[in-house]
Amino acid sequence: MITVGGTDTPTGKLGAMVKDANGQLIDLARATTNITGTTVTATQFKGYVQNIKLLADNKVSFELTQPVKEIDASGITVAGVTATGASFENKTIKDGSGNMVYGSVVTVTLPDGSLGTDIGTGADAGKLYKVGTGYQTNTLVLAQDSIKTVAGVSVPAGGVTVANSDVAAKDYAAPQIKKIYTYEKAGSTNGMIDRVVVEYSEAVKAADINKNAYTVEGYTVEDAYVVTANPTTTASPTLATTGKFVVLEVAESGRLDTDKKPVVKQVVDIRDTEDNVKAAESTASVATTDTAAPVLLSATTAQTNASKTLLSGSKAFTITLGDDLAGAYGNSAKVQIVADATNTNKVEATWDATNKVLRIEVKDAGTGTATLNDVKAAVEAVQVGGDAGDFVVNVGSNGASTIAEADAGSAVSFSGGNDVVTLTFSEALKESTIDTANFTNDFDITPATAEAGTAVLSTDKKTITLTVTTADAQVKGASIAAKTNAVEDANSTAADTTPVTIN
Repeated sequence: MITVGGTDTPTGKLGAMVKDANGQLIDLARATTNITGTTVTATQFKGYVQNIKLLADNKVSFELTQPVKEIDASGITVAGVTATGASFENKTIKDGSGNMVYGSVVTVTLPDGSLGTDIGTGADAGKLYKVGTGYQTNTLVLAQDSIKTVAGVSVPAGGVTVANSDVAAKDYAAPQIKKIYTYEKAGSTNGMIDRVVVEYSEAVKAADINKNAYTVEGYTVEDAYVVTANPTTTASPTLATTGKFVVLEVAESGRLDTDKKPVVKQVVDIRDTEDNVKAAESTASVATTDTAAPVLLSATTAQTNASKTLLSGSKAFTITLGDDLAGAYGNSAKVQIVADATNTNKVEATWDATNKVLRIEVKDAGTGTATLNDVKAAVEAVQVGGDAGDFVVNVGSNGASTIAEADAGSAVSFSGGNDVVTLTFSEALKESTIDTANFTNDFDITPATAEAGTAVLSTDKKTITLTVTTADAQVKGASIAAKTNAVEDANSTAADTTPVTIN
């Protein structure tokens, strides 16, 4: 033992010395403390292990109360993850009884991102977290001969398992930014992001968070706060004193940007609940992910109206639908010429709203003569929705031709009507998510409940053109919305489902 004399000159007597694997001189008597021979049981070897520290998501250290001579990383597993590297430093450490002993600090390296950066609590107290699996009971597994000490002791046959109940791991790992998300808050679907969410590897302290703690390139941060779960688009999430998610409310840029990935930097030190510090960043550590949903900005339609030609020859006339029956909706309507002895006029026309049938009633030939001009006047006066313009009759040069009960027949359908609806989105869409053969797999038109047609995606992939050929309600003036998880952008983010009016 070294002593200090009155002249402050160190003096003393050294015992039997050997060099360890690092070339350091050590006291052999101390190096072999508590060892009888060179063979120990698993329980004995486990007793050498202490002070397990989580240093990062890919690094753990632990102490052995014996100095190490050799180590084999391939025989070491941490929380179920096989080590990719291991090193040791022999030095004086404090054992579990508070005594200073000559031992070793072993540092084990794992694949990046293998572990969470916090230690479990409650039922998981002292456990390491394996990403993708959860908290692990077995913290450290050492295969036979994976560690050999200076005294010649090796991990025995059968290996050694150190559980959290044997040695509780301690958190020395700083929080890390895992992912950065972009969103547009609910009720603000205009194609401009107004929220960025920073996800950390573990809970951080709200006391460190304010709007000046982060920069978002191209945007002004107006507020910053901590929450326990990603609020995505929720307008008013619940704030917390600690949490894994930091919400940055940003001012809209004034341009369509749901496809943008702004650079985000943490520019102040941020602490986890154990006061481990993630230092301020000079450059962004994580690239932003585009998670803002593509937004349907507008829908406009160009309508082709359905029509039907009745009778033939000199009696032929054509009825074209419009107004309330314009576009594809007109294909669901029918027209019928009927005979009715109670008809008090030469021609009467009525609209059967329940069955969507235009009925043209004509008198017997012997009680009056009805011309096609009479038919035109009667039909064009019919109102479906309270105003004229639903029916336009073209009699050509046949206006003076007569029509009688003998011309009555079955109801026939109008045809040829369609709506060409142009949908404009805030960003390019993924072509493979568009059902071109049947747009109803991707979009809902309300109040229509039975519609059909095709879809075509534009070259720039920001516009979809729907050709609606069947509809059981008027398309113009209806609302249209993307179905949940149907249409996606290039990053597989599903389109917003807020409806817009078809103009």
